[in-house]
Amino acid sequence: MAGESATPGVEKFLLAVFDRLMAGLGLVSALGLLAVPILVTVDVITRHANLGNIVWVADACEYLLFASTMIGAPWLLHLGRHVRIDILPGILPGQASKALEAAIHLIMLVVCLSLIFYGTEALSEALKYRSMLYKALPMPVWPFIAIYIAAFSMMSLELIVRLYTGRGAIEDEPLHM
Repeated sequence: MAGESATPGVEKFLLAVFDRLMAGLGLVSALGLLAVPILVTVDVITRHANLGNIVWVADACEYLLFASTMIGAPWLLHLGRHVRIDILPGILPGQASKALEAAIHLIMLVVCLSLIFYGTEALSEALKYRSMLYKALPMPVWPFIAIYIAAFSMMSLELIVRLYTGRGAIEDEPLHM
């Protein structure tokens, strides 16, 4: 019928694709974090074997930590493993708790969209001026800003899904102490 939202089958399919996309982000983040100790170990072994050191390892690890953190953030939000304070939503009755959760998600969405906006401006400037990070491993700045924008875009999508489906309410997420 006209005016109705997506059919339940299409909606279910899209949510399943979104879940897989988020799981993929978690995997990419984990692989980036796994690369850090491998790089450090290889560097230590080459130094102790008198083969010299790999001068760019510290920079590569720094870049990987940033990228892995940003790429993993939407996945953690999706799983409900992000930092949150559940005191007030936990003591409010059903509808009030759900309304507060929706308000929190809306505020988070506004913050994410604001960060995307300012990140886009920073990306434009970085491309315009060809900004670089000059270290042992020189890198253009724009890929880091692009990762930042992509991460906050994915978090925004997660928050939109939460607002649309009601998913991510306090009763949906396990308490971690």
